[in-house]
Amino acid sequence: MAPASASLVTKSLSFETNTGTVLHATVGGFGSLAQRPVIVEDSPYAPDVSTLDWVGADFNFVELQLQGTGLSQGSLDAMGPADQSVVTSSARTNRREGWLRSSRR
Repeated sequence: MAPASASLVTKSLSFETNTGTVLHATVGGFGSLAQRPVIVEDSPYAPDVSTLDWVGADFNFVELQLQGTGLSQGSLDAMGPADQSVVTSSARTNRREGWLRSSRR
């Protein structure tokens, strides 16, 4: 667990989903982007309007810009099948990059 006084560290990330859509996200954590459980917020307003100010040092967070909003490509699907698919793809990217501590053994 990072000390309460640890600084917030963020990283901008763009990645291609399994549908070929390029999404943008901001990854953050206190102290470092070490492997920790991850809270994902997918929003058309990220990162300008964040509801993740309550996240403490025990978690990393990902503010995912929904497709068709912000810097993300594609068309807004408002939680439809295409949007659900790219959120799943985002979770796989987070695991591969090492910010997500997987529960699989």
